[in-house]
Amino acid sequence: MSLETADWVRAVERGLHLAASFSVFGVILFRTVLAHPVVDHLTDEAAERFDRACRGLVWFSAEVALFAAVAWLLMQSAYMAQSDTVGGTFEVIPTVLFGTTFGQLLLFRLLLLGAAVALFRLYRHGGRIWSFLFAGASVALHAGTGHGAAMEGGAGLLLTAALALHLMAASAWLGSLAPLFLLLRDAPGEAADMARRRFAPFGLACVVTLALTALFQGQTIIGSWPDLFGTEYGLWAIAKTVLFALLLAFAAANQFLLSQAGLRISIALETTAGLLVVLAASILVNLPPPMHG
Repeated sequence: MSLETADWVRAVERGLHLAASFSVFGVILFRTVLAHPVVDHLTDEAAERFDRACRGLVWFSAEVALFAAVAWLLMQSAYMAQSDTVGGTFEVIPTVLFGTTFGQLLLFRLLLLGAAVALFRLYRHGGRIWSFLFAGASVALHAGTGHGAAMEGGAGLLLTAALALHLMAASAWLGSLAPLFLLLRDAPGEAADMARRRFAPFGLACVVTLALTALFQGQTIIGSWPDLFGTEYGLWAIAKTVLFALLLAFAAANQFLLSQAGLRISIALETTAGLLVVLAASILVNLPPPMHG
């Protein structure tokens, strides 16, 4: 099965919604956990500027997530109803939103995301832990629309759990890049070095988790070399792997770049590569895996 125009649109909408959700979780995680001791080394003005930037980024990302979710709901409703008219699509939206797993999970994720954003903007300490938990749950629930959710028995549960862990690791890593960029912009040399030292083992843990869960998913869904190289799903999986390798290259380069300007450029490129990985992953969801073929 080749991707048609509607499939591409749904993939982009899903990818945009997922990337924005990653950003919300990553920023909240970074500000609540990783950046806390580093911010103490900033001037009051710089610390307030960083906090304001994080709140703004969370708010903007949530707006993008909501916009993409609405667009995705429209396209998914048209796809499920096999409707090519606006009226026909709007007629089935309530059924899709409240009567399907896709719609119910989408609605629940948006509610969790909204609660996370509100708590992050209103509180600076204890409330942000709940914000972090709500945002993380919102990301993990994306696994409920993966291929594992369509499988029965223990294999489906394991695949769904692996995807949830994969998504959490990806959002923790990729979503933290933008606030890391913002922190390095204002941090003096000592604070910048501290930020890099704190982020390095965290990033490594995320990478290891991503690699292990991706290996398990690939073995379960693809299963054989002919299916990897001989199916459209397999070829897109290869493309995602190549982009992931590029992502790792930028992450490794960050450990050796001494200048702040060079490090910020590398982080920006790493973020771009991460967005392409998310898009490739969203395309894979719209393709039938070899295990179903």
